[in-house]
Amino acid sequence: MLILVGGFFGYRYFQPAGSGTINSIAVLPFENRSGNADTDYLSDGLAESLIYKLSQLSGLKVSPTSSVVKYKGSQTDISAISKELEVDAVMSGR
Repeated sequence: MLILVGGFFGYRYFQPAGSGTINSIAVLPFENRSGNADTDYLSDGLAESLIYKLSQLSGLKVSPTSSVVKYKGSQTDISAISKELEVDAVMSGR
């Protein structure tokens, strides 16, 4: 899964400048759909790992975990989150 996500962002990141260019992103805490709260650390860790890896890309601004943690379990609209955090893209997952 990480390879797929990395491939998608690699493709999007290296596209020529235009309306589809992503210069900033927020990675929301992933939703734990297992029904077992004891495995929350897996979904949290995956999001934190993505934030760390994406922040290594030069020219890409990544919202820190401290900015996105308040959206964990939230039903806030993605476009509202994008505007509030002033980012071009928002990643969420289950």
